Amino acid sequence: MTPPPLPSVPPFRDGLYLGVNAVPDVALVVDCPEGCYFQAERVALNHDLTSTLLDPLGRHRLVQTEVDYGRLPLGTEPHLEATLDRAVARLSPALVLVAQATMVELTGNDLDALAARAEARLGVPVRAVHGDSLRGDFLDGWDAFVRLLAEVLTPDRITAPEAVGLVGYLPDRLEEDHRANLRELTRLVEGLGVPCAGALCDGGDTRSLACVLGAGTLVGLPHGRGLAERVARRTGARVVELPLPLGLDGTVRWLTTLGEALGRPEAARALVEAELAALVPPLDHLRTTRLAGRSVAIAHDPHWATGLAEACLELGLSVPVLGLQRRRGPAFQPSAAWFEPPVVLDALDVPAFRAAIAQAAPGGRVDVVLGPQELRGVADDLGAAFLEVGYPSFTTHAFSPRPLVGFAGLRRLVDELVNALAVRTWRETAACRST
Repeated sequence: MTPPPLPSVPPFRDGLYLGVNAVPDVALVVDCPEGCYFQAERVALNHDLTSTLLDPLGRHRLVQTEVDYGRLPLGTEPHLEATLDRAVARLSPALVLVAQATMVELTGNDLDALAARAEARLGVPVRAVHGDSLRGDFLDGWDAFVRLLAEVLTPDRITAPEAVGLVGYLPDRLEEDHRANLRELTRLVEGLGVPCAGALCDGGDTRSLACVLGAGTLVGLPHGRGLAERVARRTGARVVELPLPLGLDGTVRWLTTLGEALGRPEAARALVEAELAALVPPLDHLRTTRLAGRSVAIAHDPHWATGLAEACLELGLSVPVLGLQRRRGPAFQPSAAWFEPPVVLDALDVPAFRAAIAQAAPGGRVDVVLGPQELRGVADDLGAAFLEVGYPSFTTHAFSPRPLVGFAGLRRLVDELVNALAVRTWRETAACRST
């Protein structure tokens, strides 16, 4: 199937769909005349080939009311209530979320009151989704989802005092790239000698996610900044806010900071030393012989983009252009890792990304473009290698482990870069031989 075109910055509702996609016993009812299924196909049929958001037999966890346009001026609440009743009877979900298309919002439905009535009637938690769906992006949609999920699932007290729970990871699909990331995060935590309760969200159902939120220590990851603190105000957990562990230095800092917070600095030091002893010698060889002096233009959501860029700088590549998949956010602040700050594009736009490369990269070209699927044409036009990473990925899928976080993720990143550059070099020499 040819996927429909996607804006360079995915919209609010995409983030909502990605959240529901990640939790198998959550359903979403959207009050809209039509179109929700077409938008969801990007997630369920093209990006995540393991998705259960849409079902071949029609038992979709995403349900649209399909209210008739002519009924909009009269109000849609009776139609929405009937759709909610049918969805709960058919799916038996542990949680139902209710959202409205923008045109339906204009009818003035009281979605919170409707959700409260439905919860009392159906005996299932029902929550209304609110957010700026016109100006917000997929990160805002994800944030709205995960906050409602935590509101419903957070226990009243700590249930696993010794455990660490990860809060604020966005698994935009449940293929073996994100599952491998979650396993690597778990391995790093447990390498400090403490149990990991899992992540919100890690593909588990609501019962297992409630156990994550009951951990004695919550690691607040960036796709949910402040959420760990909100949970901790209810449970009394300790909170450690950390970025994603990306690259060599980023992963070492992540482990060191967490080890100190847990009172296990020696365990962190021992784990770091063992990992570096195995990783650094082959990494140094590839850096000097294959990667140094090459260039890469990167586009991703801001929490991934900056960490991946700094990992590439460690490997000896230059990063002249950095595109951020967001519609709003704080200004980019380059760290000490940047010898020369890149051209930074907020609200990632494909023509602007192409123009920035022409302006900032030597000769107007880069060796590698790393980012979502809509940048493949930019790479092709430049004769650059292309690594499809992030949402959406329509032509690259993962059915064997392909992490990007932690030490395992750095190994994969090096593999991808070395192999992509080797193919690019082969094509260039083949073209020379044929002339």
